Amino acid sequence: MALLQYNNLDGSNPKSLLQDVFNGVKPFRDYLKRTRDYMKSDLAVLRLAWRPLEEENENNGGDCWVELVEPPDRPDEPDGTFREFMDEDQREVYEFEPTSKSEAKPIEQRPSFDKQHKIQILDRDPQERRLRLERLPEASGLLLRPNTYQIERQLDALESLRDTPEAAHLPLLKLFSSRKDVSWAMDASSTDSVTQWDVFKEDNREGVAEQRRFVEFALNTPDFAFLEGPPGSGKTTALCELILQFTKRGKRVLLCASTHVAVDNVLERLMDAKVKSARENILSIRIGDRKNVSEQAAARQLETVVRTEQVNIRQFLGRQRNPSEAQKLLLSALDGAGPVLFQDLVLSAANLVCGTTIGILQHPEFKQSRQAGRGYTAKFDVLILDEASKTTFQEFLVPAMLAKRWIIVGDPRQLSPYVEEEAMAINVKACLPKAEHREECLARFLAGEFKPVQSEDETEPPAWEHEMAWRLTSLHDLRLSSGAKSRHLGDEIERLLPLQDGAAIRNHIDQLRRVALPSVLECLLGGFDADRAEQHRNTLTDGFTKEELAHRHVLLSFQHRMHPDIAAFSRTHIYQGQALNDPADMAQRRPFGYAQNKPRSIWLDVEGRCLEGNRNPEEARVVVDEIICFAKRQVSRQSAAQAAAAAMPARHGRGRRTGRTNVHTNGRLGATVQILRGTDIRALANTAGYADAFLLLAHARFLAGVHPGNGHRAIAGIVLRVRTARGVF
Repeated sequence: MALLQYNNLDGSNPKSLLQDVFNGVKPFRDYLKRTRDYMKSDLAVLRLAWRPLEEENENNGGDCWVELVEPPDRPDEPDGTFREFMDEDQREVYEFEPTSKSEAKPIEQRPSFDKQHKIQILDRDPQERRLRLERLPEASGLLLRPNTYQIERQLDALESLRDTPEAAHLPLLKLFSSRKDVSWAMDASSTDSVTQWDVFKEDNREGVAEQRRFVEFALNTPDFAFLEGPPGSGKTTALCELILQFTKRGKRVLLCASTHVAVDNVLERLMDAKVKSARENILSIRIGDRKNVSEQAAARQLETVVRTEQVNIRQFLGRQRNPSEAQKLLLSALDGAGPVLFQDLVLSAANLVCGTTIGILQHPEFKQSRQAGRGYTAKFDVLILDEASKTTFQEFLVPAMLAKRWIIVGDPRQLSPYVEEEAMAINVKACLPKAEHREECLARFLAGEFKPVQSEDETEPPAWEHEMAWRLTSLHDLRLSSGAKSRHLGDEIERLLPLQDGAAIRNHIDQLRRVALPSVLECLLGGFDADRAEQHRNTLTDGFTKEELAHRHVLLSFQHRMHPDIAAFSRTHIYQGQALNDPADMAQRRPFGYAQNKPRSIWLDVEGRCLEGNRNPEEARVVVDEIICFAKRQVSRQSAAQAAAAAMPARHGRGRRTGRTNVHTNGRLGATVQILRGTDIRALANTAGYADAFLLLAHARFLAGVHPGNGHRAIAGIVLRVRTARGVF
């Protein structure tokens, strides 16, 4: 049956393509299925404690708000547990009373998921880790089954591409074709050039030539186009221009990203009153729950647009003194059909549909198609994927199946996709299935005086799969570094391999790494571990060649956000001088009154030590003091007090294995997320007149060889780096 589908494609050798796709999809499918099966098991059940919020529940009737906290026997509960409880797709929790509350002894009890213990989730507040429940729990614990919805949708997309591809999906299939057989030739007859620019109107602005070149590449590509650039280089602006050019040509655009913030960022720019052509040419729809959508972007949510257009059309028809027969017929039809007709009209007319990579499937048409078992249809002319450095190939494939061309945008030197450590460990375990072999490898490893990463958790003995998974993920974080830390991790990985069949196990592990760790942007731009790739090499393992990228890829080399003193560090150490170049007048465009006689890059020496795992209150105090000092100097006394009050109660953070990412001394994010949480630092900068000044908190392990591309976060204010005995954070 599948071969019949491939015979209908415009391919030269359908049988060979079918075999390549089946072989190529298998590792992704195996990884997702193992992860899904684990998440559905009792072993993956998550548990937290809670405490009531009496001040919030006084006038609530039956429902109530509760704050989630760590269980008494697990004081270092990972941040991922809280994140799962806050997942927007979670609909219920189960109350649970442990049989033992001893802090020294773990609770081992089979969870119960009967109706009697089920409590519906009515709302959630991820910022404060709060849930609104239909009733107050009667037990001290709450259980949660991990949500497998995203994994199921990724499996659906992979299987749909493999079994029932459309002709429009041929370029996606070719990604799995043998590299020596596949051709990515450009169509020489396609010369769609822009005659009128809507956003890029300044010919002499530094970097505008690169942005324009990308737009024309994207308009002309028969398959893929790539935009790469660091923060402040104009990627979002280029996307706005590209969307305008596509819609003026009658194309339907699907805009996606892994996060709601990234989606809303582009949509809000298009909604800006200054972009006049957007109001004239774009009818945008935002798919997503209201609580996850920004206040400005909420105006473009489907329900809101339907309601607004319904009122507008009715008012227009009602003002007609002598309506035509067609207008009378339309008004009669609208009165009888209600909002369903308006929704269909809006959806068919919308030429820009926006949502997250998985959330986009809540689009009514896609939802109905999936429920009817009709698979994926390429309804859109083009998919634009923003912040693609955070998106794996299997996640990208979900919206990709809905389009005919693919524009991939991001910065591979920034945050890579989030990898659930337990999912990685379960799949690593499958590479060495016999328990006695894993135990033998771990015993030999520990005998060599290597320290297990789980040594701080006395209740959980080290396991080979966790030791290997943690090091594989950590080494990927260091992929752009050649420092001693990365070499040390590589050596530890080799020592964890079995003495017999070590090469074969390594091949299995490398295949797993190529599935679980890289972003789709990383794979297609440069390949991932091409030198280690298996005999069957394809575009996903090797990436596009330089010749193929010549008319598909643009790197934006100028930045328009930071003072040159701030950009210098990242330009030299992260982008090797290829990007973050400064316009000639950048220093004049960024006057800064704070610490006028000091450089904008400030190094603070902190002698404090980590307490309780990776918590370092002294580091946290230094950062808070600096932010408060900034606020007091730049804004009114009232604004400074608000900033201080919001910053001070924040709890100090922990490492990536043991808890929340606040002040991060050795984690992947490397920024004081929680300290700034609740403080609108951008508004603070706006009040001070320095809207484009940024605070860069460098990655904790940079001096130890960690590349800060996964951790540097431009937030607001100054460049602040804290030097400690353990490195820089």
